[in-house]
Amino acid sequence: MSDNITEQVRDIIADALELPTASVPLNASMETMDGWDSIKQLTIVMAVEDAFDLQLEPEEIAMVTSIAAIVERIEHGARAN
Repeated sequence: MSDNITEQVRDIIADALELPTASVPLNASMETMDGWDSIKQLTIVMAVEDAFDLQLEPEEIAMVTSIAAIVERIEHGARAN
């Protein structure tokens, strides 16, 4: 995982959950973070799409529910371009 991308994703998640970035662990996911619900998931996805110039398919939105999964998708998108 790229450290820079990971930190950007942590910042996006922290902003969406209205938390300091330090409160978002590297293994954060919908299952481990209070407040990361389906509405916040859409907020996170839209911010990731904007920040990384991506367009996620509806099926992908349901799959990118952790920092690791989001970073993997970003890196996959970067390789595809």
